[in-house]
Amino acid sequence: MFIMVLMTEEPIKTKKRSVHRSPAYPSVDLEKAIPLAQKLNEKFQDDAFSRDNAVTELGLQKGGDAFRKIAALGHFGLIDRKGSSYKVTSLTKQIIFPGDDEKIKQTAIENAAKNPKLYKTLIISYQGKQLPTALHHRLITNENFNQSVAGKVAKDFKKSMEFAGILKNGIMAGSEKNAISQVYEPQQPDSPIDEDEEIKAGDAPAKNPATGVVPFPLGPDITVNLSEKLVRDITLGKFGDKFAKALEALEKLGKGEKDGTSTSNAPDTSVEPD
Repeated sequence: MFIMVLMTEEPIKTKKRSVHRSPAYPSVDLEKAIPLAQKLNEKFQDDAFSRDNAVTELGLQKGGDAFRKIAALGHFGLIDRKGSSYKVTSLTKQIIFPGDDEKIKQTAIENAAKNPKLYKTLIISYQGKQLPTALHHRLITNENFNQSVAGKVAKDFKKSMEFAGILKNGIMAGSEKNAISQVYEPQQPDSPIDEDEEIKAGDAPAKNPATGVVPFPLGPDITVNLSEKLVRDITLGKFGDKFAKALEALEKLGKGEKDGTSTSNAPDTSVEPD
């Protein structure tokens, strides 16, 4: 008696290549961004428009590079986004229609330069100091930028600061000069970044490439290092009750150490992924 065994081949699973994405940043410097915003104001004034409308009116070819330029205008606060609808902001109008007071224009340009989240961080770090010539290394090691874009980001930051008068002779202006004025407060309930193109800075803690762990802040005085998988599971809401209990225990422990009180009776609570 012969027995025939049918063998079925399992589909070959291909491992997805992980791509390191840099934090959000303006893809053009401020001096190049302002004429784009000015042209959008000429075309739409106070009317709303879509991203595709903006790309068409700017004479750009639809695609990643054009979309990143639109996103850059949002970073600088020159346009606002609500859902898929965009509008030119009052900040842009203050720059292109300053009236007889040039100080209004200069203040608006300074505020636009300070608006991107990354730029705020760098301005605070170097205020009153010499801007390092190897700034791109800091972007790679401290800000988790991809090496392929760090050089351009550093160059655009420097050009924007010089254009706004915040960086002079390589020295960043002091804290008084860098205080953001109340002329403009950006209203951006939605990120101007196209999610298919870039990931917003601050969406998730950055993994330390040397150790493979992610710093996870529990409060102003407590930070723990967790695995990347654990942080991802927490973000997705998995084993929330367990993690909440662990946080409570760690916070009590941290407060006890800060106050100098004994923590020997603190529960030994651990968090394990399911």
